[in-house]
Amino acid sequence: GTALTARGRAHYAQGAYAEAAADLSTALSLGPNDNTTPYTVLWLYLSRTKAGQPAGDALTQDAAKLDKAAWPGPIVSAFLGETAPDAVLAESRADNGHACEADFYFGAYSNSRNLLEQAVAICPKDFTEAGAAKLELEKLSR
Repeated sequence: GTALTARGRAHYAQGAYAEAAADLSTALSLGPNDNTTPYTVLWLYLSRTKAGQPAGDALTQDAAKLDKAAWPGPIVSAFLGETAPDAVLAESRADNGHACEADFYFGAYSNSRNLLEQAVAICPKDFTEAGAAKLELEKLSR
């Protein structure tokens, strides 16, 4: 599943959202339910949304096995409408890594230049979301 997840993220970065969704969906179905699974669920949701595919019901199903209290579960909860995004963003400020991720996922979902710029500014360089935020800003500038 790891190779498919990486390829799915690469497709996402290129703007090939349907291909990204296909790879990430397969990776999710193959992979173990470990600490990377909630991130795969988030990337899959973003990919489906940006591809114009139905994403809400699939997110509900994909999130059913997740511990939404454990990070990044609160982001998933917000996308499900169970928690206010502003509350998750505020709570994330206690941890720079969490703030980076929250800024990226909410910024990418809503095409928020402000959140994506914040993610670029605060994300540790080794976070996938750091490079992804830069790419999202480039897409918004086109």
